[in-house]
Amino acid sequence: MPVITGMNSERYLYTIYSKSAYYWLNNAIVEAGAEVERKRLSQNSLLLDDDLEQKLAYTVAEGLQEK
Repeated sequence: MPVITGMNSERYLYTIYSKSAYYWLNNAIVEAGAEVERKRLSQNSLLLDDDLEQKLAYTVAEGLQEK
């Protein structure tokens, strides 16, 4: 590994720091987006379940009325 001295070492450390911060921030954004998507899908599945329940109740009620 080459020895980095003087101004180059400052640039090198800054590059490492800025890239690390960028990757950390990018990962945080991706994780937050994934969590939002998970919640949205979860909410949609609950809504879908409610819709199916209502349709089933309506179908059962129709069946009882026909008898």
